Amino acid sequence: MQGDHNAGNFINLVKNFHITCDVVEKPGFDEVFKAVASKEADAGVVNSTFGIAKHREYGLRSTGLVFNPFDIFFAVAKGKNRDLLAILETHLAHWRIQPDSPYEKARRKWLHRADTITVIPRWLVPVLIVAGLFALVALAFVFALKQQVKRKTLSLTESSDRYQILAARQAKMVANIGDVIVIIDKGGIIRYKSPNVEKRFGWKPEALIGTSAWDKIHPDDLASARTFFDKIMQEPDAVGTMAFRYKHGAGGYRWIEFTGTGLFHDPDIGGLLGNYQDITERKQEEDVLLFLAQSSSSRADEPFFDLLARYLAQTLGMDFVCIDRLEGAGLRARTVSVWCDGHFEDNVSYELKDTPCGDVVGKTVCCFAAGVRRSFPRDQVLQDLCAESYAGVTLFDHTGAPIGLIAVIGRKPLTNRTLAENVLKLVAVRAAGEMERLDAEQALKESEARFRLLYEKAPLGYQSLDENGRFIQVNQTWLDTLGYTWEDVIGKSFADFLHPDWQDHFKQNFPRFKAIGEIMGVEFEMMKKDGAFIQVSFNGKIARDQNGNFQQTHCILHDITARKQAEAEKEKLQDQLLQAQKMESVGRLAGGVAHDFNNMLGVILGHAEMALEEVKENHPLYADLKEIQAAAQRSADLTRQLLTFARKQMISPKILHLNRTVQQMITMLHRLIGEDIDLIWKPAEDLWPVKMDPSQIDQILANLCVNARDAITGVGKITIETGMKTFDPAYCAEHTGFVPGDFVLLALSDNGCGMDRKTLDSLFEPFFTTKDLGKGTGLGLAMVYGIVRQNNGFINVYSEPGKGTVFRIYLPRYLSGDEAAGISPPAEPAPGGNETILLVEDEAAILGLARVMLERMGYGVLAASSPAEALRQARAHTGKIDLLMTDVVMPEMNGRDLAVQLAKLYPDLKLLFMSGYTANVIAHHGVLDEGVCFIQKPFSKNDLALKLREALNAATGHPDSI
Repeated sequence: MQGDHNAGNFINLVKNFHITCDVVEKPGFDEVFKAVASKEADAGVVNSTFGIAKHREYGLRSTGLVFNPFDIFFAVAKGKNRDLLAILETHLAHWRIQPDSPYEKARRKWLHRADTITVIPRWLVPVLIVAGLFALVALAFVFALKQQVKRKTLSLTESSDRYQILAARQAKMVANIGDVIVIIDKGGIIRYKSPNVEKRFGWKPEALIGTSAWDKIHPDDLASARTFFDKIMQEPDAVGTMAFRYKHGAGGYRWIEFTGTGLFHDPDIGGLLGNYQDITERKQEEDVLLFLAQSSSSRADEPFFDLLARYLAQTLGMDFVCIDRLEGAGLRARTVSVWCDGHFEDNVSYELKDTPCGDVVGKTVCCFAAGVRRSFPRDQVLQDLCAESYAGVTLFDHTGAPIGLIAVIGRKPLTNRTLAENVLKLVAVRAAGEMERLDAEQALKESEARFRLLYEKAPLGYQSLDENGRFIQVNQTWLDTLGYTWEDVIGKSFADFLHPDWQDHFKQNFPRFKAIGEIMGVEFEMMKKDGAFIQVSFNGKIARDQNGNFQQTHCILHDITARKQAEAEKEKLQDQLLQAQKMESVGRLAGGVAHDFNNMLGVILGHAEMALEEVKENHPLYADLKEIQAAAQRSADLTRQLLTFARKQMISPKILHLNRTVQQMITMLHRLIGEDIDLIWKPAEDLWPVKMDPSQIDQILANLCVNARDAITGVGKITIETGMKTFDPAYCAEHTGFVPGDFVLLALSDNGCGMDRKTLDSLFEPFFTTKDLGKGTGLGLAMVYGIVRQNNGFINVYSEPGKGTVFRIYLPRYLSGDEAAGISPPAEPAPGGNETILLVEDEAAILGLARVMLERMGYGVLAASSPAEALRQARAHTGKIDLLMTDVVMPEMNGRDLAVQLAKLYPDLKLLFMSGYTANVIAHHGVLDEGVCFIQKPFSKNDLALKLREALNAATGHPDSI
């Protein structure tokens, strides 16, 4: 190469070997290769590195002749290769034709050529033999020397081939390694650039050799680069590394990492030997990592995903970036940040099907460098953007499950796919962690919200106290229960909210509570903000730190006011139940006694009545019979009252206007209570009808008025009033004894002496009385109670000593049927008859008495002491039987069943039942059905005559109507 010191050395070598050739110097190595390839020259000499790297490019082969510092070798065109031996043979042949060459001189010396030879002396023969031997030895030596030269030449050729292989390998390595090799002299001029600089940075090596090393460095990095190079150049064998931006042949700058060593003292180098590689992608990845590190501290200024979306768009040069959270088993996604053409857009939810994002899910990274819009024609976003390129990455949680994705979209093809994929992989880990963190934070917030809601809205009151018993925490339930606000409570002593009777107790026992650490089930009273007191149950524990020191109390307050009231009400109901059971037992006893007693009274009254019919008034026995009859009647009335209390009294309900029924009693009630007591009547208008026996209203009013009269000393007032009331279930739940529904009210009040609680508790018990001996039986109010209960009503009594008494009786409203005008007048006495009556009674005395009464009235009588006997007589009787008069309760068969059996024999048979009590055989709780004829034992002859005509004249008496 022209001007190169190695070229001078080569020319001197040729001269020294006396090799005849023409030497032509070229300005560069490529020109040498071109001259040999075009046969302009027979051989060329170049730098071994370039020779190995480029001889195949020009179709040349290299020789193995080299010398240091740079391996110089011969290069000839393919097919004309000659080895060194041929060169030497040519050189020897040249000697043979030269007159003064060493070869010619040796030849002449041996031949001693002359014009004529005449005599050969004898002494010459030995000389010639010796000379011949010497010549043979010389020829042998020459032959041996030639063989040795040939072997050496062959060895040299093989060595040259090995050097050529190594040089070729070295050239390939230099051409293909990532680093570019450069030699820079002290003036900063580039003396050598390895061939791969063209591939890596777009510059031809020859275009850079001889130029300044500083021309391609970015201006912003030039000062620091020169400082770095100056330091390396000044220190022998110094090694240093620096990164800076280097201009690319296609434009723009790339980051390189340069490592150099100062070898100016080395004659073979004589400059700064360096190598550098492209680290642009690494720098960008480092920038990504720096961004991720810095973004973690900037969440307060801007959401991380917004920062990331904008950064990815700028770093990768993309037009659209979306960061999504997966929904619905990965079939849908909802964006958390969308960056498009320099601004953020609203988040949306979309289906992943038919989008490139659908291809991303589950994969680490997915990339479409070009043509993505055409690959996904149904993706409207790609169509609207006119998208060309796409890259996406899946976000995985710590368990490896996909939770989101990041996608970047560009309108131009993706030029650096590797960079995009690496950057997305780097940010994916941080983005997934951020998404999990946000999910965890959201879950924590929701959990805290649920806990706060659970704490604040718990059905129990929670409170925490400090070591001095002052409030440090209460929940909303506690505040709502007592009516205070947070400001009213926090910092105040717990004792301030207690009933005064409990304040000292708390102050004395709080230290004990702290020492024990737990207290359970303590009940006390607390004061509400409005001044009212509630009962609470208190449970508490002490919270301590790791050293066992007091921290605070954790206490639960349960408002048990309602429970306590319920317990009191339950106790009251229990007392009422016991009272009801007691009264029910008394009623059953009274009914049983009354049944048998009525039979005996019936015999007494019947025989007394018939005896009086046979005795005149002036007869000595007449007065005695009257006394017997009167005593028996009083006993019957007393029995009737017992039956009424026991709800065994037979009644015949009618539809009544209560105001009319009461109005008919007012005159009689005035006479009953006397002139000193004022009776006030207050009827309500448009009163609902009721259905009950009118005589029962009379009994209620008479008994209540008598009791009210006896409770008033001197002048007083009794008020009777009516009204209508409706009770709903909620009201009844809070008022014991009340029943839901519509009721007609009958109230009677007085301003008498009143009653205490003890008296009220026993008020309706049979034979209980506060009157003096002989002034009351104790059955009046018991009878009122029985009448009200028999008609499905209830009674409420309010009384206080000195404040009078109020009886409120609630009778069920009648909702159907024709309304009656009032009480029917009593029937006129009816005469007897001549019909045939089948009389059935298991009590012999009653059977005989009733038979006599019936026969005296003119009736025909078939008397039977049992149902079986009645059936036999009925079957045996050949005539007509008009009426069955039977007891209700009998040992073998009750009266109703007997009537059913007889109706088969006598379909038109009329019925009259008699009994001391009903036993619900022909009635329901003592209430007769319509059309049933019944007479209560004991009965008089006249009463029996009336009932018989009523039964015989009835439209039907068939037992199916019962």
